Amino acid sequence: MQIKARDDSSYSATPATLQNVTIKHNEFVSSSTEQTVAIRFGETGAGNSGPTGLEVHYNSFDGGFDEYAIRNETTGGKVNATNNYWGSPDGPTSGQISGDVTYDPYLQPRVTASPTTITADGETTSTITANLLTNSNGEELDADDLGPVYAYKSP
Repeated sequence: MQIKARDDSSYSATPATLQNVTIKHNEFVSSSTEQTVAIRFGETGAGNSGPTGLEVHYNSFDGGFDEYAIRNETTGGKVNATNNYWGSPDGPTSGQISGDVTYDPYLQPRVTASPTTITADGETTSTITANLLTNSNGEELDADDLGPVYAYKSP
């Protein structure tokens, strides 16, 4: 997905503007080796200032893109990409983000077991709890905000 508002060269007399762009509740999956970027703001090498007011929240990125999940090539502003799932509870890898992008806090599923160790006697049990409603700052999130964020991958 590429979102741009050109204001360079032939567009300088009547520049395009695009403000307050919000992208929520999507699953971005790389299905081709030719798919290099999930979301690109701006245009490579153009030096455009827009679009501006960029918000990307509650999305899932599978990490299979050749270059970046989010690439900000605008000169006019930061992309607020907090509370997304990056295919890992550890957040995005250094290769998933390019340009001026804020990604922390990110969605962080947590799994706990109590007790954490059991014996193989057939009688000892452990309760396993999964929490999909927290981010990397430990903040509880509203389930209604998440939408279809966590993608189930069958084995």
